[in-house]
Amino acid sequence: MQADPLQQLRALHTPEPPGLWPPAPGWWVLAALLALLMAQVVRLGIDLRRELAPHRQARREHGELKTQLAAGQIDDASYLHLGNALLKRLLLFALDDRGVAASSGQDWLLALDRLTDSTGFSHGPGKVLANARFAATAPAIPPELPDLIDRALEAARSRALRRWADRWVPGRRRREADA
Repeated sequence: MQADPLQQLRALHTPEPPGLWPPAPGWWVLAALLALLMAQVVRLGIDLRRELAPHRQARREHGELKTQLAAGQIDDASYLHLGNALLKRLLLFALDDRGVAASSGQDWLLALDRLTDSTGFSHGPGKVLANARFAATAPAIPPELPDLIDRALEAARSRALRRWADRWVPGRRRREADA
């Protein structure tokens, strides 16, 4: 007689657990979506950095002007001319504000007032940036003028940020128009 047939069976083998590779198709789709999202975020960051580069440069240049003025390396007239040129360059090229290209005197001061949403240029210490800087003897720089120019640089940066957001945030213009 034959031995027990169950004794001839081999022991049970459990299947190996599934490996991590290759991932399921859903993971591939998720990875592709994440890659696209990261590429868009990097693109936005690069675009924002490029948009704000002239503003960083203007702040750096104005800081150097203030340092040179404090050290006596430039006189008041030079500071007035260079500070004015810096503001005009920033508005003309960085913000693409063609209306300021030909403005001078009171029109220029009013444009700066609109930028800063104040009257610091037309009725404050910024008046020296008008035609007074062309006088035979340059006017003294009011102590508040460097801070006022800094405020104008910051206002220009804020305007650039709003313009950048209008380009990239969907529906932003529509929501602001409704408000």
